[in-house]
Amino acid sequence: MARQNVVEEEVESLWKKIHFGLRPLHNIFEEQSERAKRVNENVHNPEKRLKLCEEALKTYIQEEKLVKQVILSMERIVGLIEKAHDQTEYMNSSPLTRSRRNRSQSVSRSSPQPPVFSKGDVVAFRLPRSRNQDGGYWIQCIITKVIGEGSKQRFEVQDPEPDDDGNPGQVYRATASNLIYIPKDSAGLLELAPGTTVLARYPETTTFYKAEVIETLKNGSCKLHFEGEEEIGKETIVERRLILNCSK
Repeated sequence: MARQNVVEEEVESLWKKIHFGLRPLHNIFEEQSERAKRVNENVHNPEKRLKLCEEALKTYIQEEKLVKQVILSMERIVGLIEKAHDQTEYMNSSPLTRSRRNRSQSVSRSSPQPPVFSKGDVVAFRLPRSRNQDGGYWIQCIITKVIGEGSKQRFEVQDPEPDDDGNPGQVYRATASNLIYIPKDSAGLLELAPGTTVLARYPETTTFYKAEVIETLKNGSCKLHFEGEEEIGKETIVERRLILNCSK
C-alpha cells in the first residue's frame, strides 16, 4: 500500500495546513470582539469610532484570506478522496481484477494504489538515468496529460523552460514514482528541523538538488547548504514550498 500511503500523507498534510490556518482565527475573533466593545464605548467620539472601524475592516480582510486558504485546502482534500475512491471502484469493477481477486484475495489486498496527480499540477520530475550519470536528477515540470487508470496510469510532463532555440520545453513520459507534488504556496507546511536532508530547487533554476537544512527563518523559508556547492560554507535561502521530501 506504499503508493496509497502517498495520498494519505498528502491528505494528512492538508489537514495540518487547515489546522495551522485556523489557529490565528481564534485570536482574530477575540480581537474583533474587543474592538466592537471599544466602538460602543466611544459613542461620542466619532473619530475614534471611525479609526476602530477601519482597523476592523483590515482585520476582516485578513480573516477572509485565512478562511479562503482553508476552503481551498478542504476542496483539495475532497478532490483527492473522490479521485482515490473512483480509482478504487474502477479497479474493483474490472473483470481482470475480479478474476485475480478470486484467485488470490491476499494479492488483491496488497496491490499498491497510485498517488493522485492531476493535469496542471506542478511537480518535480526525475529525469531518466543515462550512461553518463550516476542517477537521474529532478527538474520542475507541469503535468500536461494524464493517461490511463490505476496502477498503469502514466503522465506527460513538460519542462517549463524553452530550449536553446526558444521552442517549448521538452515533454516527458512519467510514472507516479518519478513525480513529487510541489505545493502552490508555503502556508501551513511543516517546519523542517536543522540537519534534515531534503530535495530543494536551486535559486534561479528549475533543477532540484539534495541539500541540508541549516535553519528555518521566520517567514517560513529555509536556509540550506546544497550538496556539491562550490563555495565552501555557502548557505542559500529557499522558499519552503520548493523544499521536498528526499525519500524517493
